[in-house]
Amino acid sequence: MNQADLEAVKLIVQKCLDNAEALLDSGKDCRTKNRNHIAFHLAVMALEEVGKASMVLAKTVYPHIVEDEDSGESKLSDGLADHRKKLFWAMLIPGFDGGIISPEDFTRLKEVANDIHLRRITSLYTNTDQVGPDTDISNDELANIIGLTESRLNLEKLREIRQLDADAQQLLDWFMKALSDPLLQRFVLSEQSRHKLAELTGDSRKWMTWLHEEVGAAEAKTKEMMEKEINRLAPTGVLANKPKWRLKIKLHTLSHSIRHKELNAWNEQVIWVKLYPTTNKSELLVEFLLPAKIPVNELWQTGIQMCSMFAVSLNIATVGYFWWYLPEFVSTYYEEMVDLETKAKLEVGYKEPVMMNWKRTTLKAPQLQTAGMILTHLMMWASKEQSLAYSRYMQAIALLSKNDVFGDFSGQALVHFAYAFRMALESYGDWDGVPENLEQATVSVLEKLWKQPEVLTEFKALMDSADALEKKQPPSRPINLEETMKLKAFCDLYLVSRAQREVQKGIRERQSKTEESRPDTASERND
Repeated sequence: MNQADLEAVKLIVQKCLDNAEALLDSGKDCRTKNRNHIAFHLAVMALEEVGKASMVLAKTVYPHIVEDEDSGESKLSDGLADHRKKLFWAMLIPGFDGGIISPEDFTRLKEVANDIHLRRITSLYTNTDQVGPDTDISNDELANIIGLTESRLNLEKLREIRQLDADAQQLLDWFMKALSDPLLQRFVLSEQSRHKLAELTGDSRKWMTWLHEEVGAAEAKTKEMMEKEINRLAPTGVLANKPKWRLKIKLHTLSHSIRHKELNAWNEQVIWVKLYPTTNKSELLVEFLLPAKIPVNELWQTGIQMCSMFAVSLNIATVGYFWWYLPEFVSTYYEEMVDLETKAKLEVGYKEPVMMNWKRTTLKAPQLQTAGMILTHLMMWASKEQSLAYSRYMQAIALLSKNDVFGDFSGQALVHFAYAFRMALESYGDWDGVPENLEQATVSVLEKLWKQPEVLTEFKALMDSADALEKKQPPSRPINLEETMKLKAFCDLYLVSRAQREVQKGIRERQSKTEESRPDTASERND
């Protein structure tokens, strides 16, 4: 940055600070009864102007840090209109080269950046939905924000705007990258970091240097551990199955309510997969233990396969819905809709939400036991063709999870469930794969599961609709989520029956092999 650019930046910064001072003075003038909320608003606006001055300076001094690498557009350009971001900058970096950030200010950073803006909005505007007395800004609350803004403003007035030396520039560049990285930001804002800042008596440059050294040391240690893990010899024997990795996921459900009591039986019997409730009864935490024989470079793929098999098993066993997330925009798409003439808020949307309408029931221990049986089948005895059928089933669940006002995927999900059923029917040996024989094979199998003729008629109608959609032809009847859920239920019951058959078959074969080996062992001992 040349001298002319530096002078231009100084002028912009000075305008921001002048405006901040005018806003703050106006706020002080409003410190009368029933005017505290206006004074608070003006003081916060002044603090934002202080933050804007820092952001403008940052954008000019090191634009390569604040620009998006792909688009070349400045991230701070949008940030100049972001109230929280301006407050964040005002609080975090009042000065760098020789500047001081007090530990008390740093501790208040999170609250200031988020809470002050919300407090300003809730106190400034009348809430027509609220019944009861209004909550105004107290005298102490107003005094705090005015004092904070005044101290920041005075500090910025004293700061000399000049070029940073090379070392300081490099350190500040790294610090800005760290703030934009979610993982590093967590460390920068951690309690350990705040204590270190206090230990350094608020010296920002020493503090940033310490942060840089700590992160560098941690990255070096992580790299060393990864290299050691990649190069380690694969364990054998008992050590190969020793638990080494722990993986936790959260599943959400529309169909069931999670109770801790029902999870106890599972956790007492199963070692490698543990289930835990959360405070939200629609959430299930699933913790997997993976063995040491899985190398670190295969951990991601093995983990997602394990998680997917469990999620599919749970969906089938419960005839319900469990997934990583729930459909969100199921009745409307907007945050707010207002009639500008009457100021009235409108509630416009689908009368019936675009979502699966399950009658929520408690997740029971027997259902978990069935899920465990299916999971055992998939992990130990399922053939490649059988596994592919379950993968197609999982794709159908994924489509259901994306069904909202922006897109109706019930038809595509129906096609996937039908495809999964046909694949399973063939892979389990109930159909020879010849299209002309499909209907007879289906009837032969389903008559043993459902005795009612009307149920078989409903199933055939659903399969015919899926076949029509797959051929891009209009189905014989409208397809919606309810229809798709019916076909899912048919798939669930069939897959449970076949998984149970295969597991029982596998157990019998294992027992037979064990019994066959016993006479040989006895003979060897007699010899």
